[in-house]
Amino acid sequence: MRKVYEEAIKQANSEEEVRARHILVETEDEAKAIVEQLKGGADFAALAKEKSKDPGSAQNGGDLDFMASPSWCRSLRKSPSRCFRARPPIR
Repeated sequence: MRKVYEEAIKQANSEEEVRARHILVETEDEAKAIVEQLKGGADFAALAKEKSKDPGSAQNGGDLDFMASPSWCRSLRKSPSRCFRARPPIR
């Protein structure tokens, strides 16, 4: 039994997981305004519920849950803060 367990562990995905969250908005000006509110101490989850256009994550405070090796943002693997900043919409 131990041998089967050890073999299963070897084959299991060992990538580090990260927990991500976001606030999806339509314009860069909206994103910048939200960033300023966050810098001023506003609650991220409350802003996500109020401002995010993503119906799936907005109700959860912007939470995207855990993910391994996020292909949608390669920068996240090296520096999460580089991915989550005000920037023009992704198309």
